[in-house]
Amino acid sequence: MKWPVFTPAHKPPREPVDDEIEHFARLIEASSPKEYNTERRTHYYNYRTIAVYRKPLLSLLEILSRSPSLRDDLGVTTREIFLKLKNFYDPKSRLTLAEAVADTQLRSKFNDLLLYFYGRKRPSADEIAASLNELIFSV
Repeated sequence: MKWPVFTPAHKPPREPVDDEIEHFARLIEASSPKEYNTERRTHYYNYRTIAVYRKPLLSLLEILSRSPSLRDDLGVTTREIFLKLKNFYDPKSRLTLAEAVADTQLRSKFNDLLLYFYGRKRPSADEIAASLNELIFSV
C-alpha cells in the first residue's frame, strides 16, 4: 500500500497571476526570435515563482506582448518598457528615475531585453541615451 506521506492532501489552486503570465508568455513566444527561448525563460519567466516579482513581471510581459513593432523604432514604447523593467528589477523602488537611467547594469539588462524579445542587436548608446533622457525630463 502506498502512503501519501510527502504529498499534500490536496493540490493548491493556481493563482490567476500565473495564468496571466502564461498567456502573455505565449503571445510573446509567437513573435519573438526563437534562438533566445532559453534566455527568456531563465532571465524572465522563471521569476514568476517568487511572489515579489509576479506583479512587476506581469506588467512587463503585458507591455512586451503589446508592442511587437519595436524592431523598427525606439520611441515612447522604449520608455514604457524601461519603466516596467526598472519596476521589475527594483520592486521596492529604491532607485529614483535618474539613478535608474544612469545605472549601467540596468541599461545592460535593457539591451539584453531588446535582444531577447525583439532580436534587436544592441542599439547605439546615443539612441538609448536620447530616449531615456527624454524620460527623465518628461516625468
